[in-house]
Amino acid sequence: RVFIAFQDLIKQVYSNLRMLGSTQFTEETIKSTIRTKQDDLFESDDNTITEPESEILTLINRRKKQSDRTSLNDLRTHFSKKPYGWYPNAIWTITAKLYKRGKLELKQDSNLLEDEDVLNALLISSNHGNTLLEPQAVVDPKQVQALKQAYSDAFDESCSLKEGKDIANEFKSKLKEMLVEVNQLLARRNEYPFIASLSDFSEKLDRWANKEYTFFLTNLKDFEDELLDTKEDLIDPIKRFMNGDQVGIYDAVRAILNGDTSNLGYIEGEEFGVLQDLMNSPKPFFGDTIKNAKKAKDDLTKKVKSRISEEKSAAIKAIEESIEKLEGKEEYGKLMVDQQAKIVEPLKEELGKVSRSNYIGYIRDVKASATDVLLTKQLNEMVRLANPAEETKEGEVAEPKVHYIKRNNVKAKFEKTELRSEEDVDAYVESLREALKEQIKNNRRIEL
Repeated sequence: RVFIAFQDLIKQVYSNLRMLGSTQFTEETIKSTIRTKQDDLFESDDNTITEPESEILTLINRRKKQSDRTSLNDLRTHFSKKPYGWYPNAIWTITAKLYKRGKLELKQDSNLLEDEDVLNALLISSNHGNTLLEPQAVVDPKQVQALKQAYSDAFDESCSLKEGKDIANEFKSKLKEMLVEVNQLLARRNEYPFIASLSDFSEKLDRWANKEYTFFLTNLKDFEDELLDTKEDLIDPIKRFMNGDQVGIYDAVRAILNGDTSNLGYIEGEEFGVLQDLMNSPKPFFGDTIKNAKKAKDDLTKKVKSRISEEKSAAIKAIEESIEKLEGKEEYGKLMVDQQAKIVEPLKEELGKVSRSNYIGYIRDVKASATDVLLTKQLNEMVRLANPAEETKEGEVAEPKVHYIKRNNVKAKFEKTELRSEEDVDAYVESLREALKEQIKNNRRIEL
């Protein structure tokens, strides 16, 4: 009787307790409600709100009309009293359902809360005092449709969601994905300087991605044009560039310009300038920039290879002629076989250096050194070996040895710095003749 009496008493005092039905509400029911997709929760009856949900929503709307704010504490205080007598887990689960339906918004310090933050606000009692509930603002269907269209244009896919809030939150999520993608590109701006043009847009994406969902519905015109224009003019072309064949050409050109360019100074033509233009271009992915650079790179490579081959042939020919000069000298025939080898071996070593090198400047230096300094040195060494020093009788003077010098080392004594008349020419030639004769008198041979 006492038990039945208390049951009757509860029914009389908490007449609205029956609204909860037989469901047992726990923290798990709160978590599952928040973490389940809206379509999975309400797909069978999307437009029907249960009686407990209607009671909570009515209270919040009424208080808002009276300019009263409703906190989670206010909600718990109201619905734990008669005629309700609802326990906290039931109140928070029903509130969570209203949130997932898009009927309520929860805020802390004027900041809108999303799923996990909402869950923390509901489960942690210390958050109840500063967590406010407000009816979700009614969104103009035109704004929703405009945002869905912008979503399709910006992310190249359609949005299947229907509620304005859900579409806006999905839009925000996509912006965060775009931000990650843009920042991944920017991480490579040292390799590809033109990517730095995305820096300002990255900062704007970061600001947009941290806006509340209402911003995307009510302020779409403030950012839509810039978002779509940047996507079309920069992001998409850069992605195609980085994922296609063009980046390989760009890398090859960069490798040429950042590598050893010593041979390029000996090549005539505009190819080198075309390659530099590619590296300096803020948008190398547009127009014929890459196409022109590839042709210039191929042409330049052919020219360099051809020039190296020409320089090698000229150097080898000149050094071989120097060897022939040595072998054709009278003194060379007087030498032993090992001495002959000693005379020509340094020049043959220079031939090896020329054959192994692909640097035009070095090939020219080897050629000049071998046919000038080294040839003269070996001529004098040949004379020394062919005419060993002989002992002379006391009082006799030893015959001076022959010594080779290059014609360029014979300087005429001529005061003028230029030739202006036939008389100047005659005077210079006479001066040179005297200088040459003086060298011959000193038992020197002049290598021409």
